[in-house]
Amino acid sequence: MVQINEQQWNLLWERKQNHRLPHALLLTGSAGLGKLEFAKQFSEACLCENVSVEGVPCKVCHSCSCFNA
Repeated sequence: MVQINEQQWNLLWERKQNHRLPHALLLTGSAGLGKLEFAKQFSEACLCENVSVEGVPCKVCHSCSCFNA
């Protein structure tokens, strides 16, 4: 798993679980913080059909396969 800012991940994942995500997210910060990887991982977790409670995608469902294609 990519090292991510756990506090930000938990905040977004909680909002996702409660159907309270905004229509768009803007990730900002200095170069090298891992914003792109964070965005990719969060997107995959949101699309996964068998995501864990913590937001870890299964990597084997149809959605994960399409995401990684």
